[in-house]
Amino acid sequence: MTVQHRAAAQLTVREIRTVGALQDQLRAAFPELGRSAWGLTTVPIEDGDTLGLEYLLVPAWFAETFVIDHANAESWRAQKDHLLAVDSLRVTVVVLQDSILQLVSANAQAYRAGYDAAYTGYQDLLALIRK
Repeated sequence: MTVQHRAAAQLTVREIRTVGALQDQLRAAFPELGRSAWGLTTVPIEDGDTLGLEYLLVPAWFAETFVIDHANAESWRAQKDHLLAVDSLRVTVVVLQDSILQLVSANAQAYRAGYDAAYTGYQDLLALIRK
């Protein structure tokens, strides 16, 4: 899933406006709880208030799912960082290997030019000695 798809999916969830739709999304994300495990209650902000904050009720041990998901996300982020570092090193290795190949080729050419110059000098010296 790309970053754009993930951002769009997050926006879709954030645009939910009813508790029922939110429950449906939560049920879809965690089907293992089934349809009967979800409750809904309203907790008054202050004593005697008729309005309050709505809360979804889920089994207490369902919280471990969030802890596990969070730990997995942290692990995946760390793995992604390591993979990016490895890929960066791979690119550096490829560049260095190309440099080594160029240096080996340049060294062979320099050796050949030096050898040819020495041989030509030797031939010239022999020619002078023979005269």
